[in-house]
Amino acid sequence: MNRLFAGLFIVLTACTIQGQTTQTTEPEAKCTLTKAPELRGFRLGMSFSELKARFPELRASAPDEFGYISQASLEVGSLTGASKTLLDGVYSVRFNFLDERLT
Repeated sequence: MNRLFAGLFIVLTACTIQGQTTQTTEPEAKCTLTKAPELRGFRLGMSFSELKARFPELRASAPDEFGYISQASLEVGSLTGASKTLLDGVYSVRFNFLDERLT
């Protein structure tokens, strides 16, 4: 009987030890907004004024009660020159801003 309990104890202990995992920490993001890749002239974290300077045809929503613009859109059909070539194959683009930064 003691052998049975001893064997059962060993098996349960081994199963418990095997099932334990170690805690790992999440790796830190190594890409900052300044190093964010650019896609067709757009980059995360761009300010509204940077975007407006690059695409003057950009239409913005009315500023909120704090004076921030939260959305803007760009109709590619209204673009000319290099801007239109840059967005070849795109019909329109909608932008969302948080604290005046492209998100």
